[in-house]
Amino acid sequence: MDVKLFKRCDELVALKMKFNGEGYIGAECYNKDFNVHYTEMLCDSDDQWNRNIANLKKELEIRKSIKQ
Repeated sequence: MDVKLFKRCDELVALKMKFNGEGYIGAECYNKDFNVHYTEMLCDSDDQWNRNIANLKKELEIRKSIKQ
């Protein structure tokens, strides 16, 4: 696994996601609808990836604040 892919995996785990064989999905009840397919991890440009991760982080923060 190359450094870029490893970093992307770490970012997804930090978003409370787990690998399901095809990509990453939400591991908690409040983010079960989060999903990132393996092809996105491999093919997204850095700009696209950073936008998607920023959107997921923002949504996760909203959901976690509602959950509390």
